[in-house]
Amino acid sequence: MFSKTLAIIVGWYQNHVMCAQQSLNKILATPLGSSITISMTALAFAIPLAIFQLSQGSAATLSSMQESKQITLFLADNVSYAAAVTLAEQLQQEPQLSSVELLDRQQALTDFAKRSQLEGLIQNLPENPLPHLLLLMPDEKHNSLQQLEQLQQRLEALHEVAYFQLDTLWLKRLQAWQHLATRSLSLVTAFLLLGACLILINVIRWELLSRRDEIDIMTLVGASDRYIRRPFLYSGLWLGLLSGMLALILILLASALIYSSLGQIDTLYGSDLARKSLIEWETCLFVLASSALIGLFSARIGVSNHLRNR
Repeated sequence: MFSKTLAIIVGWYQNHVMCAQQSLNKILATPLGSSITISMTALAFAIPLAIFQLSQGSAATLSSMQESKQITLFLADNVSYAAAVTLAEQLQQEPQLSSVELLDRQQALTDFAKRSQLEGLIQNLPENPLPHLLLLMPDEKHNSLQQLEQLQQRLEALHEVAYFQLDTLWLKRLQAWQHLATRSLSLVTAFLLLGACLILINVIRWELLSRRDEIDIMTLVGASDRYIRRPFLYSGLWLGLLSGMLALILILLASALIYSSLGQIDTLYGSDLARKSLIEWETCLFVLASSALIGLFSARIGVSNHLRNR
């Protein structure tokens, strides 16, 4: 009993190996047609992958911009330095704030004079026109736009505060653009992957038509649909896997060509686009596995539809 079961398992394994080898040999036997199919499918895989790699660096840059939501409180002119210190100590207890920094009006005037190079003119002013400032940094756990707007309402209600500076409109616009970019990337990826599936389904369909007589003979001798389907599934698997490999090669070549340009952008803007453009090995494994599964799924659809309608 055990030897019979072992023989069945060995036979099943050998049949799978034979089907995989024969499918790969058929692909290699038609280099022109296979190259066209693999190239078209690889482009469908490479375009969303390239957009994803660039969006990673852009998302990190935009995220750092969002995290710099510093709030500036301009205190009223009649607020003394002692009252400003007391207010800063009170705000330090606010759970939504991670830090509170008091900027004395004299220090603010000195810093402004140095930056503007107008020391001589500012020294002749009859009085200091700048108020005391409080620089507030929201806590990372409470820095959503809604929470910041609620915090703004509470701070503006303080009688010591003359003006509250936080560009919530800019944050709303930034979030809207991020949302649009994410949705657009998802749609583009879906359309391209659908196109890749249609290409592979069509290729499997033509292979089925070219081997119609062989399939009819196999059916007459009692071959099951699973046995007939198996080599075509391996063909889809190989086409998807080879397309994924070519897509990765194209992305690596593109990354090498634009790496120096991205490095210049990183130097100017302090971003991290160059490093983010490099493909990590986890991403490579995910792309290869996904492309192979897409090829297998496409072949399954094409073969099942043909066998059902024969």
